[in-house]
Amino acid sequence: MPQLQVENSERALDFHDHSPMQEVAKEINVFAPSNRNVLITGGNGTGKETIAKLIHQNSKRKDNTFKVINCAGIPETLLESILFGHEKGSFTGADKQRIGAFEAANGGTLFLDEVGEMSPQMQTKLLRVLQEKKVMRVGGNEEIPVTARIIAATNIDIPWALERNKINPAEGLRSDLYYRLAQVEMHVPDLRERKMDIPVLVEHFAKKEAASCGCAGGGCDCPKPPKFDTDSMQLLTEHDWPGNIRELENVVARAVVRAEYAKQDTVTPHMLRWSHTKNAVATRKPGLIEIAPLTPKDDAVAFSAVDKVDVGALLSKFNGQTLNMNQLATATGINNHTLKRFVSDDPSIGTVEKLGHYLMKTRGEGEAIRFFRALMKRVDDLEKSGKDADIGASLPA
Repeated sequence: MPQLQVENSERALDFHDHSPMQEVAKEINVFAPSNRNVLITGGNGTGKETIAKLIHQNSKRKDNTFKVINCAGIPETLLESILFGHEKGSFTGADKQRIGAFEAANGGTLFLDEVGEMSPQMQTKLLRVLQEKKVMRVGGNEEIPVTARIIAATNIDIPWALERNKINPAEGLRSDLYYRLAQVEMHVPDLRERKMDIPVLVEHFAKKEAASCGCAGGGCDCPKPPKFDTDSMQLLTEHDWPGNIRELENVVARAVVRAEYAKQDTVTPHMLRWSHTKNAVATRKPGLIEIAPLTPKDDAVAFSAVDKVDVGALLSKFNGQTLNMNQLATATGINNHTLKRFVSDDPSIGTVEKLGHYLMKTRGEGEAIRFFRALMKRVDDLEKSGKDADIGASLPA
């Protein structure tokens, strides 16, 4: 099975046998040792820069410079200086000579990220350098040989960009530049196209986050990364991941931090947060609410309680039971002070059903589900102990 050695990982990542990344791995193994230019295509967050690093690390240039230039958002005049260098006095502020990225990467690899964002004028200048393998610094009159291998990356749709440039030369991507860059072309698929790789990526990112304390293996008690339970992994594999691997890494890192904070060795669904939502961790299903509670402070019950609650059934089961505040605190394991924060502004609340509606309305679904998870756990404990499940009757007034 081809392996991709990811920077800072302890071992190679073994992608699924049927993953599209297997083809990428084969391409890296074949073309990394050559000096051919490479164009990497793929959506934002798919890991194009990582692929570029892997190509460099598996090339004959691995002991030389790997230099990264992000071409997006850099003004054209500044980008020209960054890439090609400038002579002293060539423009206002140029108080000394500066070599550019092409010269700095001589004998190594120059990675041009978001190359499709270059202006047509810069594309023309870049094309000439690729053709002649020489640069002229801004304000200079001497051509300087360069030997850097070029790896470029773009998230644009290549056929669209080429057609756009054909219609209007001031837009899109020049076809001659494309063919000069794409001596080898590799495509990194979106994460939703290779969900079979998610478990191994989750394990990798969990280890990375757990080791992020900065002690380099000494000086502190580094925690082992928590495991993701079956339901959590299912949620992760069902998500479409519009932010690709970058989004997955963020979600995993946040979950690991929450698990460590709660001193849990397992990540459960309510510890997950999607980047584009506030609290929800999954879509609604009939009869169920899957929701992430707010981060608990003095209440760890939610972390050990069940992760899915049939709210309707629970409300029906305890409809009409009247509990005072002390009974509720004892029944749920939520301390009295915390519970009073839920209901202090409405002392008339008496039944479990009313309290549920109140929590939903005033504190949000997250706090409500947190409460009912704890309540259900208390009921289960009572039933297992053989006591009356009527918590109102079984607890002191």
